[in-house]
Amino acid sequence: MSIPPSEAPQQPYGAPQQPYGYPTPIQQPTGSNGFAIAGLVLAFFFSPLGLIFSIIGLVKSKSAGKGKVPAIIGLIVSLLSIAVGITVFVVIGSKVVKAIDPGCTSATSTVTTYSDKISADASNPDALKADLKNATDQLNAAAAKAGNANAKNAISALAADYQQMYTAVSTGTAPSADLQSKLETDANKVDTACGHIGS
Repeated sequence: MSIPPSEAPQQPYGAPQQPYGYPTPIQQPTGSNGFAIAGLVLAFFFSPLGLIFSIIGLVKSKSAGKGKVPAIIGLIVSLLSIAVGITVFVVIGSKVVKAIDPGCTSATSTVTTYSDKISADASNPDALKADLKNATDQLNAAAAKAGNANAKNAISALAADYQQMYTAVSTGTAPSADLQSKLETDANKVDTACGHIGS
């Protein structure tokens, strides 16, 4: 028995023709990309983890269809943060290594101790001579212990300045006119070579 044309189900004009018994295909949702967002957020707080999550998010963005932009931003921020962190670590680390050099610690202690004693004993020539002699000897010993060549040279130059002051006081002659400025310059060189903060 045939169905009259007027009773056959009509499809709207322009609609795709689907054979009876086959459902219309359902589009699968594209899903979300939490790794990309997590990577972006972590890039600001813990860069190494942000880098990992951003890479995973970038890979997943191809299948998820979203999250590419946050993943790329997270990747860039993470890499920049890591680069800055490494630079700061290297700079501070080199200052710490210089500062804990045995020659540097000994020289710093000597200068701190004897600068006050020399000022206090300025009116007593014998005490002043003893202070300058001890400071010179200790600075030479510090230079011998220094593991850093720049520190060794700077401490030796400072010891030579103290030796000149000792010689001037011992012989009763006036020190050279530029000795004070040379002493300050050489002390600053020791600070720089030993990596003191602010140098």
